[in-house]
Amino acid sequence: MEDFSEEDIEQDEEVRPKWKTRVGCSWLVAYLGMAIFEMFAIYDWLEWKYDLNTFSSVIVSVIAGFTPGLGSLLAYFGATEVWGWESLSAIAVFFWYYIPIILASLLSAMVVAYALAILVVNQLKAMLNNK
Repeated sequence: MEDFSEEDIEQDEEVRPKWKTRVGCSWLVAYLGMAIFEMFAIYDWLEWKYDLNTFSSVIVSVIAGFTPGLGSLLAYFGATEVWGWESLSAIAVFFWYYIPIILASLLSAMVVAYALAILVVNQLKAMLNNK
């Protein structure tokens, strides 16, 4: 196993762009903030809908709040059914961070489809030129 000196670590930190670590840190802070907010909505919904005791509601809300997708969905139910929010408001609050993920997925799918189309066209041209 290779040991790294403090000099190597300092050089690595100098090379790494600071915006990458700041964006990642900002994303983590936003996710943690949303998870805590979702926990309150899930906690209220569990106590209202299923009449769970406080301890059970806290445990389930903490686990669900940090679970992507599930936390947002249960928080949506808590906000609409218990807090009286409109559906679109709850969707905007609890599902906003999925929008960049969906857009990035769509963009990467379009790039792959375009690259495959170019590859197929080039293969067909090569086949036709060989005849």
